[in-house]
Amino acid sequence: MLTAGWVSDKLFKARRGPVMATYMFILSFTMLGFWKLEHAVAYTTALALCGFLVYGPLMLVSVAAAGFAGKKAAASASGFTGLWGYIGGAFAGTGIGTIVDYFGWGAGYSVLVGASIMSALCFSLTWNVIPRSLAADVGPGAPGGSG
Repeated sequence: MLTAGWVSDKLFKARRGPVMATYMFILSFTMLGFWKLEHAVAYTTALALCGFLVYGPLMLVSVAAAGFAGKKAAASASGFTGLWGYIGGAFAGTGIGTIVDYFGWGAGYSVLVGASIMSALCFSLTWNVIPRSLAADVGPGAPGGSG
């Protein structure tokens, strides 16, 4: 989480989309490795990388929503993303469990890899968007700027 925040602030000038999209795209390959690898060290490394890569976007999505909404609606935007995160978390175990029960682990991993790719694509839609507080500094016509 700390590296995702640092990278988005320092390398992407507070744009959260590039970091979230990149982390999720790399996560899809890491999950493939976790699924297919059989050597204990490689399997353990892939598992650790999955954890590393999923928590960056998890933290940044709330930060990004607050930045997109601006000062007056930051708390509401953050709460809204949290609400959907908790709803998704409540149903994820049941959903994946049902898929695995009926179709096997291959289908379960396929769904997880597909979900990470879809997340990366959705996050990439915000690639050039900057927080509203910085948009005033950028000016009209700039990506994420007002106008």
